[in-house]
This record gives sequence, structure tokens and C-alpha cells, in this order.
Amino acid sequence: MIPKASDRQLIRQAVFLSLIEELTTDRKRQPVFFLVLEPGEEQSLAAAYKGLRVRNSKDCVVDQVQGVKDKRTGELGLLLEVKQLAIRGDEADVFAGYFSGAGVLFSFRLEKKDAVWTILEKKQRVISG
Repeated sequence: MIPKASDRQLIRQAVFLSLIEELTTDRKRQPVFFLVLEPGEEQSLAAAYKGLRVRNSKDCVVDQVQGVKDKRTGELGLLLEVKQLAIRGDEADVFAGYFSGAGVLFSFRLEKKDAVWTILEKKQRVISG
């Protein structure tokens, strides 16, 4: 049985899903996404990201030249990570992004209404590569 997700986990899921949506738009084949997980998140990975090609970041290797690759298959993918997360009541600020050889970071502002965390604002902050 999967335990009920905490606010922190629900916020992280909302942010990861936003990044995944952005990265899958206009693609014929969905890339594999490697998520940097916190303790307890791996057991709900399949349920939280149903139908998406999502794996634990422990299953990938990051190379500055070749990018992010699955350790087992060598398939290229993207590494997604929440860098900072601050919750203040029913509001949250998050700094997160993705890396595939180059990286992009965003700031997110979320609000909780009726037990659902919704992204109110998403701004691109940094691009490296």
C-alpha cells in the first residue's frame, strides 16, 4: 500500500509534471525522465507518473559531453531535479530544472486550494551549457 503523499511530495510532483509536459510537447517519442527523488518517493513513482517514461535518477549516468544516459540501456534522457522548496502555509516557492547536457532552471510559485497544489507562476531563470 502506498502511503498518502505529503505536501512536499505533491509540490514536487506538480513541478516535475510541469517540466515533463514542457519537454514532451511536439515530440513524436517521449524521452525518458530521470527524477532526483527524496526518501519514500520511489515507491509511488509508477502511480504518480502513470503512462510517463519516468525512472529514478540512480538509474542514470551524467556525462558533460554525452549528456544523461540510462546506465542499463544507454538510452539518452533528461535529469529533473527540485533544487529548493519552501512551503509557507498554502503557498510554496520552488527552484527546479532539467539537465540533458545543458541545463535549464526555473522558479515556480504554487498555491494549495482544496488539497491540490497548482502552479501560479513559472519563470525561466538560468540556462547553462
